[in-house]
Amino acid sequence: MDEEKYLNLISRYLADKLSLEETEELLQWLDDNPERAALFAELQETWDKSRNYPENFSVNTQSAWQEVKRKIATPHNEKAKVRRLPFLKSISIAASLLLVLSIGFLAYKYLDRTEMVEITAAADERKQVILPDGSEIWLNQSSTLTYAADFNENPVRKVELKGEAFFEVKKNPRKPFVIETGRAITQVLGTSFDVIQDKSGNVRVAVVTGRVSFRPKEKPKQAVILLPGDEGILTKEGYIGKARYKNKNFMYWKSRELHFDNAPFSEVIKTLEEAYQVKFYVKDSGLLQKKITTSFHQLTFEEAAAILEALLDIEIKKSDSVYIVEKKKQ
Repeated sequence: MDEEKYLNLISRYLADKLSLEETEELLQWLDDNPERAALFAELQETWDKSRNYPENFSVNTQSAWQEVKRKIATPHNEKAKVRRLPFLKSISIAASLLLVLSIGFLAYKYLDRTEMVEITAAADERKQVILPDGSEIWLNQSSTLTYAADFNENPVRKVELKGEAFFEVKKNPRKPFVIETGRAITQVLGTSFDVIQDKSGNVRVAVVTGRVSFRPKEKPKQAVILLPGDEGILTKEGYIGKARYKNKNFMYWKSRELHFDNAPFSEVIKTLEEAYQVKFYVKDSGLLQKKITTSFHQLTFEEAAAILEALLDIEIKKSDSVYIVEKKKQ
């Protein structure tokens, strides 16, 4: 039955074991019927609450299964009989079965003690990581990546990220790649993209190649599909959205390259402030609208500043912790 198929997808979804294509199929099925969506919301809530169970939690799934069968077989009181649609009846029974399955997943989650690998980039370094499947990850400074030691043996390649990283994921249709970052879940098959959780708690994903599914943990129906040139954002309040990214220099921390094509000076200095961790004060506001076309390849800040001085006929001088920008004196 179709209901059984999709209930199986729901149970695997709750355990983060769905492929990208299966996730899209499930979301479409839920969208087609409000009753399905309502049931899923209840199951999701039950599953989320179960995360708070103590680590020594144990469950007798055989006993639970017998109890479900007893309830299904028990005749209802004649006065309490209510005509039910066949679909809703099957959903009710299947929901009970799914609850048992969910408890089984929960027991597995807490009783299984998988050894974890944790890799951290210090505050002054960027680190390249090659996962057991051959996927390459570049960690930005002060970022941490965690994954299971038996990474290659699992049906889903799952990692947890704190901070920022650029991913080049090896394609494997049989094993989806899932990144958990704060309240966000990013799922791919094989692609390259940047993920960052900023200090405010917002999570951003910028896609360079391939396709990415991006969603909140608590609201899977709000998943968005990101294509090359797309940026997805999940705010700390739980709102999600996507747009075409305008800042094409977001990968400076990895490539050490900046490119500007007829960009206003206001945009250039904002990018330089983020890239070099400096602050500018522009005395003449008229300079902010001047357009610049140039590229910086592996340059120090002093070298980049010298190029700007020549292009705009300006002077950039440091005063305390700020760089003062003004027109060159004649």
